[in-house]
Amino acid sequence: MNSISSVRSTEQANRGFRDLPFIAAGKWAPGAAGSYVKDCQLGRAHAQLMLDLIRETRSPTIYPAVARCMTMSGQFGGVEVGFTQRVAEELL
Repeated sequence: MNSISSVRSTEQANRGFRDLPFIAAGKWAPGAAGSYVKDCQLGRAHAQLMLDLIRETRSPTIYPAVARCMTMSGQFGGVEVGFTQRVAEELL
């Protein structure tokens, strides 16, 4: 990848990160569906959006940026469990 392509990819990834529906003003804001099972499903859906963006932009640094937002929120309920489980499934 040349330097111009790299800059465009980074710009696209940054723009995409800001547009993820579970990131608001650089903070983890996943919402909740109302039950643990539905929250897990919502988290899985959010993770899939992130994974799709990573593939589209070829920018794996999106994941640690999202993980940092999640960690800083101090939340770890059904949404976060579903999110992390979906990401972990990519390792299988």
